[in-house]
Amino acid sequence: MPVPRVRISGPVAGRQTWRLVRDAVAAEPLEPLRLRGKSQPVTAFRLLQIRSDVDPRARRGAAPLVGRASQLRILGEAFANVVRERPVTFRDGAGWRLRVAG
Repeated sequence: MPVPRVRISGPVAGRQTWRLVRDAVAAEPLEPLRLRGKSQPVTAFRLLQIRSDVDPRARRGAAPLVGRASQLRILGEAFANVVRERPVTFRDGAGWRLRVAG
């Protein structure tokens, strides 16, 4: 059975992401989404705004990067380069690029 197309405006977070940011954002639950490649409907939340009364750094380190030692090392080296005022460019396989300069 084909999955019906639904247009959702604005940023949307899945349950795991919402659990990490729920104290720092205002959000509303959406009807469970039927997504291609998923056998069960997926819980989702529309992110409405970032709460100004919460320090966004307050939860830093609350979710460990499990099994991401090499990625964490690369980020640490990139941060050190930016601190030394050397620009760094991050790329992924899909052509996404982010250039960071100090």
